Amino acid sequence: ARCSRGRAFGAMPSAKSALRRGDKTQVRLDGFLSPNSGGVSRGSFRLLQNKLKQKLGSAFAPCPVCGLQVSLRLMNDHLDSARCAPSVSIGDKQATELTREESTEPTKVLTHTERAISKQMSPEKRETKTKTTSPPSALRALMEDAKKACTASDATQQHGALPGLFVVEDFITVEEEMALMAFLDDPARCAREWRSSTFNGEHAGMKWGVVCDLKRRVVTNCPTNPMPIELRTLGEKIRATHRAVTDFHPNEANAICYRRRVGHHLNPHCDDRRLSSGILVNLSLLGDCLMSYTKDVSGTTNISKPKTVDVFLPRRSLQIQTGTVRYEYRHGIANENLRHDRRVSITFRESKTPTTKMRARGSN
Repeated sequence: ARCSRGRAFGAMPSAKSALRRGDKTQVRLDGFLSPNSGGVSRGSFRLLQNKLKQKLGSAFAPCPVCGLQVSLRLMNDHLDSARCAPSVSIGDKQATELTREESTEPTKVLTHTERAISKQMSPEKRETKTKTTSPPSALRALMEDAKKACTASDATQQHGALPGLFVVEDFITVEEEMALMAFLDDPARCAREWRSSTFNGEHAGMKWGVVCDLKRRVVTNCPTNPMPIELRTLGEKIRATHRAVTDFHPNEANAICYRRRVGHHLNPHCDDRRLSSGILVNLSLLGDCLMSYTKDVSGTTNISKPKTVDVFLPRRSLQIQTGTVRYEYRHGIANENLRHDRRVSITFRESKTPTTKMRARGSN
């Protein structure tokens, strides 16, 4: 078939045609179809196919219109097909958006306008824009602090099998642990000495704060044995650890020193339910251990042996007993569950004389 004068075979209609496009896709298409526009005509496209195949090492090449990888042998058919036509008709901007939606890569696809602005922008402005996208040093510091706070919060773990039991790992640092041990082992500083005891098991211990008379059922102040500043500071830190102890104000503390090689242990027991409050806090120092919890069935008709739940207490950890585990479970430490030769614990209580009068033990 003869072509109109001034138009190459297969060239697009004139600019007056409604099918003529004014975007960059139309320019690329005209360049590909018309030799007068600097492109390649279909008559010489076979030669281009051979050259591209030798250069790319493949029989496929990107379509100059829609950019799809198409077989060189089928390029002409692809250009005439409806598969390529929608890409021409929707324009460059929408085609870029479709590519962004269909792509599974997380990389950002720039539009033609964004690419043009980026090219016109000076290197200094591009560098400034890049710097502003990254958080400033002050914000990074806040982010790190928030991350540490989240980590500290995550370290407080509630035991799944024991309602009301919480364990805070690394409650104090290694340096704080060594400072506490230097204080406890120095009688001149702590105003006390380690003394052997058989109360609830064999160990060595010392006490500070109020005195709980378990026989007379009263709690009295002891001005000569106040809580030292080192332990009061720990009390303030404990209140900031977990929401369960925000109102916990200990006025009594006792330290226990266990030696595994001499048979020290802690007998299963439940701390006094009336003289002491519903919160018990225990800090582990120097050694790890397993504390065993058993359901308290005393005073009931249950004659079956209660199940034992072992809780691992690493050194420098804080244990918090509240609610069910505080009032309904006994706790103890067997000698074989001491993981190191020496373990020291400090137990904090908030104690007061009960408002309801009770008969003293052993009285008529």
